Amino acid sequence: MGGESYKNPIGIPLLQKILRELSPQSYHSVSFTGGEPLLYTEYIVKAAADLKDLGAKTFLETSGYDPNRLRAAAAAFTYISLDLKLEVAWKELLSVAADFKDKVYLKLVITAAENGMNEAQSIERAGKLLNSHGFNELWIQPIDNSFNLQVVLNWQKKLKTNGVEARFIPQIHKLLGIK
Repeated sequence: MGGESYKNPIGIPLLQKILRELSPQSYHSVSFTGGEPLLYTEYIVKAAADLKDLGAKTFLETSGYDPNRLRAAAAAFTYISLDLKLEVAWKELLSVAADFKDKVYLKLVITAAENGMNEAQSIERAGKLLNSHGFNELWIQPIDNSFNLQVVLNWQKKLKTNGVEARFIPQIHKLLGIK
């Protein structure tokens, strides 16, 4: 940053200094992403609180792999992107997310292997489960930008019959070759 290199992980005092220099309130939000931020729940909650004190909004990008950690961190963030995986049991995760529904958006990340017709029943169950927890919107995103458009359109139809509006978005940074 500004020609300065910092060795990871940085402590909270140094992070606070860096944040003050960045004027984070002038940006849409500060994103906590990469790997799984919930592995560092205490750290990210403290950092998010410091950002809030500076007038900034915060954005948590997580798989929500641990509903207890999600519950512990959620209140500290302005926005939460929750990546759902087809192989993960969603019931407990969605119960926690429903408590913070006004700040959460759900994203179903799929691999090419999951992009087949055999997921039709899973998608239908997912729509019913999302709806039962008060979620009526889902973003579908292929992790490698490989997808079968007809399959995605069918998923959207199935979800809509269960009251869930599904939108499809590729990983733009990968299409543009940005890492």
